Amino acid sequence: MALVLFILALSLTVMRASAAEPAANFRDPAWYSLGRGGVWDVVGTNEVRQAEYAEPWKNNGFNLPLDQAGTMEYEFGVRVLHGTSGGIYVLADATNGVDRGTSYLLWYAESTNGGGRAEFSLAKFIRDQRQSWAPVVRLPVKLGEWATLRVRIATATGEFVVHCNGKEVARLKDETPIHSGNHVSLHTCVSAVAYRDLRIRRIAEA
Repeated sequence: MALVLFILALSLTVMRASAAEPAANFRDPAWYSLGRGGVWDVVGTNEVRQAEYAEPWKNNGFNLPLDQAGTMEYEFGVRVLHGTSGGIYVLADATNGVDRGTSYLLWYAESTNGGGRAEFSLAKFIRDQRQSWAPVVRLPVKLGEWATLRVRIATATGEFVVHCNGKEVARLKDETPIHSGNHVSLHTCVSAVAYRDLRIRRIAEA
């Protein structure tokens, strides 16, 4: 199986999975072409932090135009610095940098059971209206610690495979899946969240 890694210059490079794969360069101007909401600090090239979190329901997005279809894999480190939650919209089809349109939200949040533990959930949006939440998955990490999530989405079948820190934690299925999208968006809501080492791959069958 070959992996096609999307480079932020929007060229495609065919390569095998490797620890040496380059992460997203958050200083690349492509991240700004759709606009941003909120205040984001870029640390080095591979980490970005939402620095403004006091205003309720502020639409804080850090956006990248990127065509997505087929089987996609999204891998990223996430850590909640203040507040309770953050996430990434994927397979989004809105183009104004504010709305996400039709999309999936990969959501990382404080566990409803308390104790500072983290959980993962999946939301689906159609024309910016939330349709459903998938069952919550408890994660073996605390909210303030770095966690590495890897989510593979087969857009043809609606199958999701979720890993946390290298271990599979869930398999989910959407019976009416979203088949494609044209941007991704890092997102926070009344929280300050850091993201690092974002890698987005299209998985091509050999």
